Amino acid sequence: MIGDHIEQAFEKIKESVDEFLKNGTGWVFDSVIHMELKTATYHPLAPSSYIPLPSKLAAKKALINIKNTDQKCFVWSVLAALHPVGKDPQRVSHYTSMEQELLLGNVTCPVQPCKVPIIEKLNNLRINVFGYEDDEVFPLYISKREDIQVINLLYITQGDYKHYYLIENMSRLLGDLTKHNPKAFYCYSCLPRFSAESLLKDHLPYCKEHSPQRIVMPEPGEENVLKFKQHKFSQPVPYAIYADFEALIEPMQTIPGKTASHIPCGYAYLNIGPNGLPLKPVTVYRGSDAVDHFITSIVRTF
Repeated sequence: MIGDHIEQAFEKIKESVDEFLKNGTGWVFDSVIHMELKTATYHPLAPSSYIPLPSKLAAKKALINIKNTDQKCFVWSVLAALHPVGKDPQRVSHYTSMEQELLLGNVTCPVQPCKVPIIEKLNNLRINVFGYEDDEVFPLYISKREDIQVINLLYITQGDYKHYYLIENMSRLLGDLTKHNPKAFYCYSCLPRFSAESLLKDHLPYCKEHSPQRIVMPEPGEENVLKFKQHKFSQPVPYAIYADFEALIEPMQTIPGKTASHIPCGYAYLNIGPNGLPLKPVTVYRGSDAVDHFITSIVRTF
């Protein structure tokens, strides 16, 4: 497929030249004097044979690690999800008789994560693949399907070795090792934790607008804190309004996931002038129309 990429690269260069000339620089493109193309051998990550689980993951008892000696850890992990067994699920012997059930098409073992959509389509499955680095789980490939039961796989690399593991319990895998671990609900695309399924459903429509992501927080330190430093460009505001609202709490049963609503019932505000002193005494109001009354009062002030 390299020919297609080279053609696209040339088109991009031509577009850049046309854009450059269109801006009225006065330059004229005459010819290419020299072009150099460098290539490198691509070795995609591909899972292989059995790798023992890191002790931290093994302690969670959330994964099934198939003890295979071949390059088919993806196949055995998927079959383990489709045909669960109660005793010693890590043994390959449980699944060898079912190997022909999983269609691979032109995909060869070891299966690369980028080939998972092909296997999904061939077998009418829903498969998610997660990575693991620095004691953190993050999404690698998230299926677009939602209509069937999902198969979650963990993909770990150790040096030149890569391996798939079947995630048997996502809540236990992502939760902390404590005595109290209530069931949690997770969004597979960004992996935040929700205490109720209704909260997860509220989150999903917004998350679907973005591709799966790994959240990386900056390291602690003053150099990683964003601050406004150009104080010489700041200008004081001539007026400032300090306002405070009071609200009544009313129970709600009509909206899933919400138990109460705050209804504004009053407010108070104070105007501060350019000299830093109040323009007039504190304004206080109580009533069911507190919000509308506040806006009207502020507008009249100026």
